[in-house]
This record gives sequence, C-alpha cells and structure tokens, in this order.
Amino acid sequence: MRRSGKRPPLRLLRGVLLTIMVIVIGGIGGLYFIGRTSRPTPAQPQEQKTNVALGEFLRGEGFEHEVTREGRKIFVIRAERITSDEEDHFRLEDVELVFDRDNGDQYTIHSDWSTYDRNTDAAVLKGAVRLLGPNHLTLITEGLELKRQGSLVVSSAPVRFGIAGEYEGEAERISIDLRRDEFSLSGAVKLQRLAQFNDSLSLECEKLSFERRRQLIRAEGSVDIKGGGENRLRARRVSILLSDNEKTPRFLRARWGLRGRFEQSTAVDSQG
Repeated sequence: MRRSGKRPPLRLLRGVLLTIMVIVIGGIGGLYFIGRTSRPTPAQPQEQKTNVALGEFLRGEGFEHEVTREGRKIFVIRAERITSDEEDHFRLEDVELVFDRDNGDQYTIHSDWSTYDRNTDAAVLKGAVRLLGPNHLTLITEGLELKRQGSLVVSSAPVRFGIAGEYEGEAERISIDLRRDEFSLSGAVKLQRLAQFNDSLSLECEKLSFERRRQLIRAEGSVDIKGGGENRLRARRVSILLSDNEKTPRFLRARWGLRGRFEQSTAVDSQG
C-alpha cells in the first residue's frame, strides 16, 4: 500500500534551522548592545583652575621704561613688581617716576601702586603718593594722575605740601605743568610759615597759582593774608613776588575789595 505524504526535502530543513540560529544570535547580540549603552558614562576629569585673573598674561619682578620724544627724555618709570592685564597696559607696585628738567631740576613721584598705559604714557598713581621737587618741594596725597604724555600731573584727592623748607599748606586739588614749572591749586587753599620760624605769615584763598620760573604767586577769591602783629590784608586778588630762594615775599599787590594793612618790609601796592 502506497503512502499519501511526501518527506520534506533535506535542503528545506537545513534552511529552517539556519534561520532559527540567525534569529537567536541576533537576539543575544541585541541584548548585549542594550546592556552596554545603559551603563553610566564615566565622568571626565575637570581641568584645574588657576588663580590668574581673566586676561592677565604677565607677572614679574622689576620694571623700567624710559619715555622719550624727539630724542629727548621725558621721564622714567620704575616699579618693583608688575602685573600686565592687557597689551601695553600694566599694573605696577612700589612705583617711582623721575622727571629731569633741562635746567637740571628733578621731580620724582613715589606711590604704592599705579596703572600705566604705554600707548598714551598716562598713569594713575594710588596709595601713599609723594612728590618731591627742587628747593625742598614736597607734596603728599592719596591719588595723582599723569596726563598729556607725561607733562601734566593732576591730583584726584586732597593734597598737603611744603615749600622751601619753611612753608606748609593744603588744598583740595592741584595740577602741575612739569614743562613750565607751574602749579595751580584750588579749593580751600591754605599756606603758612612753619611755627619754628620767627616771622609768622599765612595765606588763605580759593585759588592759587605759582609760576616757579618767575617766582610769582597769584591768589584769587577771598584772599586773607596774616602777618606778625596786627598785619592782615584781605582782597579778592593778590599777587606776590618771591625772593630767589622762594622764602621771602619781595613785593605784594592787592586788588579789589581791599581791607586791612600789611606793614612788613615787603613792598605793598594796593589798588581798589
């Protein structure tokens, strides 16, 4: 008796087995990949931060720079320490500036720290600022600014000053033209002879200018001059010509709103 079904060919059976194996291996591989991707990503090491400020690129010990114009030395700036935070713009500590005049006179400025722009030769000096000049000139303040390519010094704080070793004074502001040796003071200006000298002399005004080359003082605004005894002179404007050593008034001219008298050896010319 003959069988009604046929046996499946061997080739077909092998194909079915191969397909099942591929499916099983693919499933195992997929599970392995999912397990790998689900692991936490290890943290990347962070870069260590430095204590250098943003933009700062130079620190050093010692700084010196000479400013010249048309072959002529204008001033020299020195410092014990330097921090440069921008190109040609420096912060300096323990600073000294030296200005040599054609006549041999010298001005020096010392400060705790300053900023200095080498492109414009401008400087801002802060801290204990001290200016020294010819004939025992001294000036003390908390702030000075160097402008006009090193030719002008302007205070940013009240000042105290000394002249010729015999006088001391104070003012709210001062500007110094170093090329012309001219001083301009303003804001409650006071000037007086030191107590250890016999002849007392004092001056108060709102504005005072001193042309050093001419030895000439000009005082303006509520000028009040006091000398020994009953000597006292008030006026709106007074001009005083000093001796060569800047210690003794040789000539005095008072104008407008004149009151009082001044009977010392100084020649007095009163107008108005």
